[in-house]
Formats: sequence, C-alpha cells, structure tokens
Amino acid sequence: MYLTKHEERILEGEEGEAKRIALKTIVKVGEVLGATRLVKLKRAHISGISYKNIGDEGLEFIRKLVELNANVACRTTTNPSAIPVNTECLPVSEDFERRQKEIHSYLSTMGAELTLSCIPYEYSPPSLGEQIGWGESNAVLYANTILGARTNREAAPLTILEAIVARAPLIGLRTDEGRLPSCVVVVDKKLESEMKNNKIAPSIVGYTIGRVVKNGVPFIKCKVYGYIKEFLAGIGASSSIGMVHLDGISPEAEKATRHLRNLEKITVDYKEVRECEELITMNFEEADAYLLGCPHLSPSELKSILMYSTSTHRDISVILTTSAWVYQKFKQLIDKLRKRGFIVLPGTCLVVAPLENLDIKRIITDSAKAAYYLSSQGLEVSIVPREVILK
Repeated sequence: MYLTKHEERILEGEEGEAKRIALKTIVKVGEVLGATRLVKLKRAHISGISYKNIGDEGLEFIRKLVELNANVACRTTTNPSAIPVNTECLPVSEDFERRQKEIHSYLSTMGAELTLSCIPYEYSPPSLGEQIGWGESNAVLYANTILGARTNREAAPLTILEAIVARAPLIGLRTDEGRLPSCVVVVDKKLESEMKNNKIAPSIVGYTIGRVVKNGVPFIKCKVYGYIKEFLAGIGASSSIGMVHLDGISPEAEKATRHLRNLEKITVDYKEVRECEELITMNFEEADAYLLGCPHLSPSELKSILMYSTSTHRDISVILTTSAWVYQKFKQLIDKLRKRGFIVLPGTCLVVAPLENLDIKRIITDSAKAAYYLSSQGLEVSIVPREVILK
C-alpha cells in the first residue's frame, strides 16, 4: 500500500503509540481488502458504544486507547448508548450505569462529541463527495444515498481507530466504481399506494428490499413519501447494503442511470412485503408500549408529534427516543412532550438498552429496524405507519 510521508511517520510511532496501532490496523484491513492507499477523513461516527452490546471487552479496548493518550483527529460523533441522559426513565443497576458512563468518559477524553445518536447527519451533515468514517448502518445509508458523502459500513472498533488517525482504506463505496448500481429494484404501484395511504410503513418496504437484494448498490425506483431515513434503516437492518440510488432523490442517481442497461431487474410487491413482515412481527392492536425514534427523532419530528397530541395521555406508554444533542438544544420541547405524557429517552435506543428493566413484552412501532432487533430479543412487535400510531 502506498503511504504518504506523514502516514509513514505515524507508522514509525513518531506521533504516539495510539496512532501507530490505529494506522497499522487500518493498513492491514485495507491490504486484505485490496486497497492501494488511504484517504483522509473529515469526520467520523463511532458506533458500538453501548455497554450492553460491547461489554467489558469493549470497555477495556477503549480504556487502553485512552491510556495510550489517544485523541480523535477529526470531528467525531457517537452512537446511542445503553442508558438515556435522564437515567431515571430507564432504571439500571449502579454497576451497569457506572460502566456505561465510564465508556462515555473515555470517549469524551479522546475528544469525541457525546451526541449519543444514530442520526449524525441531522446536525453534522457531510457534503457531497466528502470522505467520512461512519459505522451506524442507517447513518451510512443516509450519508451515501441522500448526501452523496462516501463511507463504507465500518465495524465499530474500526470507527474508533479511523477517528484517531482520520484515515480509512480507499475501497468500496469510497471509490467511483464501488458506487455504481448493481441491480434495479422496482416497487410496484400497489405497494407505493399502500405507503402513500398509510396502510403500510415505508420501513418494512425497505427491510424487504434489503432482504431480497442482500448486498451491492441497488438502484431503487420507488416513491417513499417522507420517511426516507426509516426506509433506509430498514434496508440496513436486513442486509449488508451501505448505499442505494433512489430515483429522483439521490444526488448521484442521474449519473447512475447511465449504467442500468443489462442489470438484473427485481420487482418487490405487496405480497412479498407482507411475507417478510411476518418474519419479524406479529399482528396485534394492543401493546404495552408504542415506540417512535428508531432511527432517532429529529427536532422537527418531535414538534410534529407534539402537534398531533392535543391532550395529556397517562393510560398508555409512548416512548420517544432522540439524541443527547436534541435534549441539550431543545429542552423546552422535551419538557412539553413529557407534560403530555410521553416518555422521552434521549441518548439511547431500545435496540441497545437493557430491556429487562422495563415491563414491556409487546411493542407497536413504525420501525422495521426496531422490530428486527427487538423481536430477536424475545419481544412481540407489530409495525404500523407512524400516522396511524399518532392518531
């Protein structure tokens, strides 16, 4: 692999042991995958910071980097953790809370921003063509598909190492050829109509596309009608896909149309989506809780939910998840939602939280991503369009 003089100095340890280890690992990964050089990153997003998911091994990995005086070399944001900012809303043991906060402290010491959210594109959007190192599946899909930034779906430990040296291997979706369409997906008109009329959630349509296509860069002909990030999150939950071209939406879609000839054409219909839905959901109308916010809710979405709610609800648990960043910047909005009876959990997500501390067995949500992960943890989940949930 070709390295610049600066990168060679890092490998020789001239900028510290943490950077040397980080770059050595990145170079090895790149060489195995066929990269000939590295690219400089403008920003990174660290996934895998929930103590529930990474455990003591992950905590020790981060601790050792801090002991080596590791610091991030580009703007770095962080994924949701296992506990919310307001921990009283999600009780955990003192030991669990201490270990999760230890992870927070180490990441903060390294210079990462504790945004604690899966939607970094809402408050730190990269520009078209910008090289970034992101590791959250929905964020990766949104960055590549909607913003035209360039990142692969990086493994959680690799996102930390890439942040430390602001470097990543030039492979896959970072390259022009890696972003070319690999197949054409057509969503039939009946299915589009069902989404438009709030009879089926866009997220489960995305989930079905991901399950059918599995990998590559599909060119998708479909009108999503507003819930693009949920649609993309569904694709990411059921596949290894890191980018799609959405016809008429993606900044690179028009250029991609030149490469559609002779590609495999895949049609996704209503029946296929319903069959896929049955794999991760159940059909019920009463639940212990409703969940909105997977991916996290933005300030505009929270305002919209508040407008829907004209009175105080105490007889049903409606859980809203959002970022620590939103919690800090929009506290009045959060307070208003709580006064209406909503449970707002900033900085976490039920997918990465210790659910055993909540008396919840059945959940209704608009998120196929949430349904996939929560059902795998033993909960019963039903997917319903957001408008139906709010009404």
